[in-house]
Amino acid sequence: MRRIIVLEEEFKDEIWDILHVVKVGAEKVLHPIVQPEGLTVIQTYVLFAVQKYEIITVGNLSKIFEINQGNVSTTCKKLERLGFIYRVRQSEDERIVSLSLTEHGRQALKNIRERAKKYDPILRTIPKEKFQVILNGFSELNELFKLLGTVEVK
Repeated sequence: MRRIIVLEEEFKDEIWDILHVVKVGAEKVLHPIVQPEGLTVIQTYVLFAVQKYEIITVGNLSKIFEINQGNVSTTCKKLERLGFIYRVRQSEDERIVSLSLTEHGRQALKNIRERAKKYDPILRTIPKEKFQVILNGFSELNELFKLLGTVEVK
């Protein structure tokens, strides 16, 4: 029984380490691509989501990202001030705010996609099977997070 407890603790420590490595690695790769547009990685995620859905509400965006609506709203207000998105209150219910990209926002995403192509030569050298293993690993990790998210922690 003691060995199982040790393995569980090692597993928990390993998850913390992996999450840190993924977060730092993603930031190192993504920051140079988004920073020239004056954006953070989170702001860029928001812009890509707005682009994907063309017009989306702040509430729906918070559901997609599974984060507090207030945090999404704050990010969107800043993106509006910077000229990347339009925020429009619905006349029927002013609590509902719809988002859409401005031309500046569309151009920024186009520039980001263009900069991201610098990684293509490296990505092309990775076998499809290895990509599949990576994707499967992330999928499994996501499933674990969903399970862990059902536990109430106080």
